[in-house]
Amino acid sequence: MITAARSHSVLHAAGVTTTSNQPQKASGFCMIKVTAAAAENSQQFEKRKPGENVALNFGVGQLKLTDWIVWSRGSKQDVLAHYSDGDLFRASERFQLDTDTGSLTIRNLSVNDTGSYQGQIINGNMTRRNVTLTVEEIISSPVTAETSPGRTHWVVAVPLSVLVLLSVGLLCIRRKELLWLQQENI
Repeated sequence: MITAARSHSVLHAAGVTTTSNQPQKASGFCMIKVTAAAAENSQQFEKRKPGENVALNFGVGQLKLTDWIVWSRGSKQDVLAHYSDGDLFRASERFQLDTDTGSLTIRNLSVNDTGSYQGQIINGNMTRRNVTLTVEEIISSPVTAETSPGRTHWVVAVPLSVLVLLSVGLLCIRRKELLWLQQENI
């Protein structure tokens, strides 16, 4: 685990200051504020369906062993995954953090996962990635005779077939009646 004193000294050396007014704890995560001038910020938009997975990535190459990675969510910056000095924290088993690239994979999405996500690589410079994730249920319309061509075929074909059979049957009966009348008149 990272001690609070070590966290503060590493963050300070990287040009980052802590913004927490809470007393220092023996271990944990400090909220950070970038003071370095060379910060990179980019936006990503993702749209997925429930049950799918999504990878939120920085689009950078291989990270250094000294890089810190933080992924958070929402305006309160709830931490989802954090990696530094070989220690990995994940808020849930659904979150998979790739410590080589900094990518965060969220597995088995639900509509509750819709929202804004922030990723940060802390290494003297700051690389940020803001991701807007939308998870939407796909609502399919019910199949009806009006919307399904295959069903429309049967809706028309069956009554038409019955009508043709009745017509042929009536014609046969009428023909027999005419033949019977002709035989009686002879």
